[in-house]
Amino acid sequence: TRVLEKRYPPGTIFEVLSSKPKDVKDKIIDYKFLIDKFSKNPLIEGGAPHLKSQIIIKFGSVDATASVIGINPIEEIKATSIESMLEYKRLYTLIQDPQSIILGKILAQDIGVKQLGDKVIVIAPSGNIFVLKVVDFFISGIVGIDKTRAYVNIKTIQKILGVTDQVNEVVFRVKDPKLAEKIARKIQEELPKYEVRSWQRSLANVLKLFLVQNIITFII
Repeated sequence: TRVLEKRYPPGTIFEVLSSKPKDVKDKIIDYKFLIDKFSKNPLIEGGAPHLKSQIIIKFGSVDATASVIGINPIEEIKATSIESMLEYKRLYTLIQDPQSIILGKILAQDIGVKQLGDKVIVIAPSGNIFVLKVVDFFISGIVGIDKTRAYVNIKTIQKILGVTDQVNEVVFRVKDPKLAEKIARKIQEELPKYEVRSWQRSLANVLKLFLVQNIITFII
């Protein structure tokens, strides 16, 4: 917790709860109901749907596998801190131009993308190919995330994956990040068919890596 609190100042939005179904279809059928229900909890500020998938992103002759998250920008800002981590603050371009993508800053560097407007090829697990325009860069300050993450409009990734109105994760923002684990356990009791995790559990490995990075930097 202290690591995240040092990285992000007080009042920063935290990605605190994620819910994933355990069935083989890996989708949350009743996500709209769940967001509406739990957003009424006085300890929760808002929720947003995600559709996540591992997708190959190619620029020129270089490609990389990325964790692409489909979001609804209007709902996303109620639940996560994404807007504060965008280099050019162009989150809403995902709505204005559905054929656009936000790349993790290090991911962009790894594949050779240097400027906004560059077009990348996105290859779905099915083999379908799409071309998307880079409209911003995501910078969390955590190498493991900035090296693998990308964001698109949720309708865009649904089209890429060939699904309709599907999500496989719901995230919520709680008013007090320290209560996330307690809230997650309570929601888990209400939703036994889903996996509910606090941000502490979801980012456990990242936090350990981030702490190591800070120690190494301090030693250097």
